[in-house]
Amino acid sequence: NLWLKYGHCGWNSHQSHKALGVGLNLFSLKALSMSSKSLVILSLVSAKLSSVRVLESFSPCFKKYSRQIVKNAKALARELQKLGFDLVSNGTDNHLILIDLGNLDISGREAQNKLENAGIIVNRNTIPYETRSSYDPSGIRLGTPAITSRGMKEKEMEKIAELIYRTLIKKENKKIILNEV
Repeated sequence: NLWLKYGHCGWNSHQSHKALGVGLNLFSLKALSMSSKSLVILSLVSAKLSSVRVLESFSPCFKKYSRQIVKNAKALARELQKLGFDLVSNGTDNHLILIDLGNLDISGREAQNKLENAGIIVNRNTIPYETRSSYDPSGIRLGTPAITSRGMKEKEMEKIAELIYRTLIKKENKKIILNEV
């Protein structure tokens, strides 16, 4: 019981996971002078999202898929580092990779646009100690859930890293890259 462990703190927190479509709300009712116990509420984030996703998350297939997402992210991070990209956390432990483009003389926005034109979707993202605006930051963020759901594994991460390298570093023609995506 969370209220036994955290019964005297005064906080409210919300975390949602869009893949599962659920949110977790933690409230300290003592802080609201309502009770000495905290309350945990599991809620659906959107009417479009159903509790079926929550049930699926307990299945062996979903667990295998989740593990593959992280394996793919780690493989992609390794390959990007081999190709000279500077990763903010020197790798990853989850489904996301954050690349610091500061040493490449290209902004996150410019990289996002170049990669999108080549058929590779990433998000521009600020990095720790950012010196640029959030509209045109110094980093890009890559995630592996979508490519994993398409059946890609570690071998394909090598190819994706190579395509990113050829687009941003070698500045190859986007049409050539697009034909390989």
